[in-house]
Amino acid sequence: MPTSLTDIEALRTFSTFQRVKIKREDLLKALLDNKKAHDDLLANALKGYYKSVKKTLSERIKTVLPLVKEELQTTLESVTNLEESVKPVVFSSKQQYALFNFNIPFPESHEDDYNRAIQMVKLSANDLFELSEDDFSKFVMNDWSWKNEFLSTSQMYCSGMSVATGIANFSKKS
Repeated sequence: MPTSLTDIEALRTFSTFQRVKIKREDLLKALLDNKKAHDDLLANALKGYYKSVKKTLSERIKTVLPLVKEELQTTLESVTNLEESVKPVVFSSKQQYALFNFNIPFPESHEDDYNRAIQMVKLSANDLFELSEDDFSKFVMNDWSWKNEFLSTSQMYCSGMSVATGIANFSKKS
């Protein structure tokens, strides 16, 4: 509870910052710059992602093919011996893990979020936009609800200076 005139003035000043007016060209520039930072980081992450998938698949081929071949051979022998019944392939838990546990998160694109905001600004008749604190945070500061997940997934696949630069560009604070 405010106790002095200074406290009341401070609260009034704070409440005026909950909405901000921004020029069309400034908002559009911020959105386009943020989209470029997103797209650059995503492209780098996708390169690393595909490398990771190729490596994992190559390793899986070496371990899974012998297991599958052995199981298929056993099944073929059972079918051949029984002639009339078909035994389904039953994998051990180790084999199921090798076959189906493929947990490599995909770097998700949020290009649609940027494109929607950019089109809204471009097609608006307004030259001045009044943004809420939340919208300002997203559109100007590039601080979206999905930001942390996007950055951590991208970090998994980017390497060296490119990840530091990409994250710094994406996470601007000024």
